Amino acid sequence: LAAIEPWQNIQSDAHNANKNCQFTTFVGYEWTGSPRTTNLHRNVLFSDLDVPKRPISYFEAPTPQKLWQALAEECVPEDDCEVITIPHNANLGGGQMFLPYDNTAREGLVDYAEWRAKYEPLVEIFQHKGSSECGPMSSDEQCAFEQLPYGNLTADIFGKIAGGEPNPADSVRWALGEGLAFAEAGLSNPYQYGLVASTDTHLGTPGLTSEADFIGHGGLGKTKDAPIVDNVWFNPGGLTGVWAEENTRSSIFSALQRREAFGTSGPRIAIRMFGAEDFPEDICSNKDRAEFGYFFGAPMGGELSEIDSPVFLVEARQDQTPLVELQIVKIWRDGDEPREKVISIHSDTHESDMCIRWQDPDYDPLKWVAYYSRVLEVPTHRWTALRCSAISCSETPRHACCGDLPPRQVQERAWSSPIWIAPHDQ
Repeated sequence: LAAIEPWQNIQSDAHNANKNCQFTTFVGYEWTGSPRTTNLHRNVLFSDLDVPKRPISYFEAPTPQKLWQALAEECVPEDDCEVITIPHNANLGGGQMFLPYDNTAREGLVDYAEWRAKYEPLVEIFQHKGSSECGPMSSDEQCAFEQLPYGNLTADIFGKIAGGEPNPADSVRWALGEGLAFAEAGLSNPYQYGLVASTDTHLGTPGLTSEADFIGHGGLGKTKDAPIVDNVWFNPGGLTGVWAEENTRSSIFSALQRREAFGTSGPRIAIRMFGAEDFPEDICSNKDRAEFGYFFGAPMGGELSEIDSPVFLVEARQDQTPLVELQIVKIWRDGDEPREKVISIHSDTHESDMCIRWQDPDYDPLKWVAYYSRVLEVPTHRWTALRCSAISCSETPRHACCGDLPPRQVQERAWSSPIWIAPHDQ
């Protein structure tokens, strides 16, 4: 009963703050499952103001599958209630974020895959507590970006050593590869995820992602002269963008459901990706190229089939800092083993906009494959470097600025949602 009044206040606030086509709000809450300090948290987001009478918490639904089942009972489309759940902080999942939690028998896997595919079209790739894109042992050097040096929530209380080692199975890229195994087995793909990012700083300031203005998870550094405002491994957080027809609840929620979304590490970079059997060679010179993308193929978040050799259209637009490299990340499976490859498709010293038509010369039409794009900015100063610039470690060696610190520079970025390509019928 104690949850009813705050829940009603959330609905009222969302209603009052929503300004059609100007500022869009949603009703939502966080499901905070953390068994044995592993982070299985979900952001639960509703399409409109038709919501359950009370939020379904970890106490009523202590596993993700029980959460989806409870939502299926209390949020039904016939009552104009639609909902999605978004896993976040997979990097602190202790190896559990992308595992079936209730059972692993074949029948259980079928059920699990269908539930997860239905309720979770998106996953958070980046936020205040680090990047979940890929594991620290990956050959991709960019996987070191904002990588937390521990793997569960224990470290928040007892320090880095208590948090254990990061687990590669908690990475979004691992999940995307594991999802292909479900698809190859003829099951629903429970990890056919679009990519988003967020702050999770609990301050009600979703756009406050500047390194220079970071005030910490709980607002510790409300004044700029505070030397260290948070755990040094944390960051200001990321942002989600969607390609929607208009700035309204229905349009944005539909874009999220179809995975036509992207995440950034904080800047307002825009990135977009289309895939098709072919695109005109000069498509990047066409101002209507997005229309070509929809007409000839599928946008990011979508799926293609019966493709002989896929062609991609990828474009990115900077925020305030120039862009330097556009990449494609390709994920497939070789037997029981997941494979990944990062391909640089365009690099330059400083560009404000990038647009590339790229064809995969190594595509195997007999395999499921997923592709997403990533764009990198020129490196800039990290918040810790800005805050610690005036600290003398010879005079104050125990200061937080003088301990084990992340790199002084950060290379901000954005990620598109993937495009999946189904194999030819064999």
